[in-house]
Amino acid sequence: MSRTLVLGLGNSERRDDGVGLAVAARVAASAPPGVLVRAVRSPLGMLDIWEPEDTVVVVDAVHGGQPGSLHVLEVTRDPLPPQLGSGSTHAFGIAAVVELARTLHRLPRRVVLVGVTVERVDDGAELSPVVASAVDEASDVVLRAAGITEPGARPLDRRALPEPAAARQEG
Repeated sequence: MSRTLVLGLGNSERRDDGVGLAVAARVAASAPPGVLVRAVRSPLGMLDIWEPEDTVVVVDAVHGGQPGSLHVLEVTRDPLPPQLGSGSTHAFGIAAVVELARTLHRLPRRVVLVGVTVERVDDGAELSPVVASAVDEASDVVLRAAGITEPGARPLDRRALPEPAAARQEG
């Protein structure tokens, strides 16, 4: 049975590396029933969550470009560009996990990466201001990539949403 998963990757104790978790929490506050949103500390944890028939949108910190800029890539058919697969503090990055899943025939039918370019990944709990300002836009992009809102739809009215609930942490 096909499902839609939104996986926020990151470490909230390494500043901007926590952006995937912040976006996942925002998406969890506005996603319709049936959309599973999870926070995952290590990309390897994704292998235990997704199934081959799933649509998966992964949100993670990346390098490349202006801090706070977004990168959206469909990675089901083609490998991730190296500079985008290594922006966070994960020892085993998303690019390696996608390629491992591809080799093991465990890659979901559709995988989209929404990457947010980081500014800082040193010790600390707060996102840098420029990355924090990208969370709402990244959330809208995730919802569109997951097929939850129509392309070109107006951004969600954030004033009508409750404060983001913490997404359940996995692996």
